[in-house]
Amino acid sequence: MTYGYLRVSTDQQDENNQRMGVDEKASRMGLKIDEYIIDHGVSGTKEPEKRELGALMKKLKNNDLIIASELSRLGRSMYMVMRILEFCMKNGIKVITVKDNYELVDNIQSKVLAFAFSLAAEIERDMISRRTKEALARCKLNGIKLGRKPGKATKVKLTGHEEEIHEMLKQGLSKKEIGERFGVHRQTVRIFIKEKNIPDISRTGESESPLKRERLLKLDGQYEKIKKLREEGYTIKELTHLLDVSHTCLEKFLSENNISKNKKRTIELNSKYEMIKELRNEGQTFLEISKKTGFHKEVVRRFCIRNKISVTGHKKLRRKSKLKEQIETIKTLRRERKPYKEIGKLFGVTGEAVRFFCKDNDIEKGKRAYASLNTEAVQ
Repeated sequence: MTYGYLRVSTDQQDENNQRMGVDEKASRMGLKIDEYIIDHGVSGTKEPEKRELGALMKKLKNNDLIIASELSRLGRSMYMVMRILEFCMKNGIKVITVKDNYELVDNIQSKVLAFAFSLAAEIERDMISRRTKEALARCKLNGIKLGRKPGKATKVKLTGHEEEIHEMLKQGLSKKEIGERFGVHRQTVRIFIKEKNIPDISRTGESESPLKRERLLKLDGQYEKIKKLREEGYTIKELTHLLDVSHTCLEKFLSENNISKNKKRTIELNSKYEMIKELRNEGQTFLEISKKTGFHKEVVRRFCIRNKISVTGHKKLRRKSKLKEQIETIKTLRRERKPYKEIGKLFGVTGEAVRFFCKDNDIEKGKRAYASLNTEAVQ
């Protein structure tokens, strides 16, 4: 097959000139272009895999032919062009260029020419880049401000669609859905609605949109099913996927209809109250308990808080037990007016931990400890 490859770097450039040259070359050779591969507005520095050229290379077969206007269309880097040409030579694919009048076949002359042309293309690109940078630097010195003008843009993609957006909000469409329709981010939609003072039903608390009412009616018809699923232990996340509704809509429906939360899970947790309490007293973490009980660590944590089960971490308990073993030593050190930080270093804990331990165990500190020591000595 014969392929025509065209590439233009910017949207302002036109590939028609390249197409005419390729067509003329093909007609002179008595060939017909079977398919055109066009990279529109794509830089030659981008890897072939990220261009249409990469897709073309995957489907090329032995004895296929590529016609391009020049070698620089394949790539702006010498190594990139060499890689492409090497791939073509290995797979028996011919490459012909119009302006360079170059024909790639598997011989030494083709390889030398390809190297020379690609090196020239790379030098040219570097020169263009250098001239552009010099021109920008000169503009800065002359006091010309580069880039977009400061301040907010007066016109955006949504400008002129105020009525349409208002109707979409009435229908109950979310800002994300509106953004997807206009090809902008949901945050852009939110700011536009605020700036143009478009009434937002979801925020003003007006009567519910037809779409929301439809979703709630859909749930009303499945009241018994939802109630049964909740009692069986289904989470809200699982139900949203099952019923194809939003998390907010489902939560509103559950609260309005007084459908109890996960009864099954609550009953199971209550039955394991003693076990959880014992494990917490041993200093086990919520994660460790969750693995043993089969519940999520956050569920275990909330259960412990609700039932006033100690939430002291295992590290704190271990630290307390370590200090408790050395209580007499700590008392002596405090009488010797040793600071908390130094005592902490001796036992591998922080000074703050020692301070709290001394406070909990009524260990005297500072001057009071020194005064009591002197009193004992006098007696």
